[in-house]
Amino acid sequence: MEKLFNEWYKQQCINENAKESSFICDGSLSDDYLEQHEILFVCRESHDTALGFKKYFWFKNVVDGLATKGKKYYNCVKYIIDYINNNIEPENANIDIKKCGYINVNKKGGSSACNFQILDEYAKKYQEYIIEEIKILNPKRIVLLGKLYKAPNAESIFVNYGRENNIPVYLYDKHPCVYSKDMAKHLKLL
Repeated sequence: MEKLFNEWYKQQCINENAKESSFICDGSLSDDYLEQHEILFVCRESHDTALGFKKYFWFKNVVDGLATKGKKYYNCVKYIIDYINNNIEPENANIDIKKCGYINVNKKGGSSACNFQILDEYAKKYQEYIIEEIKILNPKRIVLLGKLYKAPNAESIFVNYGRENNIPVYLYDKHPCVYSKDMAKHLKLL
């Protein structure tokens, strides 16, 4: 993964004609190497735009109890996992958050209000890197968090990958900070 991110970051700097850019790493929520992740959670972008290559991975810090902000994201992701365990795949009801992966489509980051046009252009430009990251994480399921359908290039990368590899892709149509107890209404198979 580190090799992929280094190449991606270099290409991003070349494309921007800049010595330095903003790049936020993400990936596995496990401390151990996993050949396959139970669920790949897909978000739009981090809210960090400071220049530099950042190896810290905010949501992993939340899962590990090292970050004070992010409890709502954590609760939403746990609730989705519990819903899949209990309602969609009860025969496989052993999904643990530490066996999941997490990816932000736009590694440059952005503000709390996502610019879907920029996100979609980023996804189109860096599609090969996004697909390679999905391959490395090797998910059994993919869950798109938030309104990723507003960025059709970004959404189609994950939906097409799922279809081509026989992996179920779900859309949780709310922002991960706003999780719903009525998961059946908001978690849909694409």
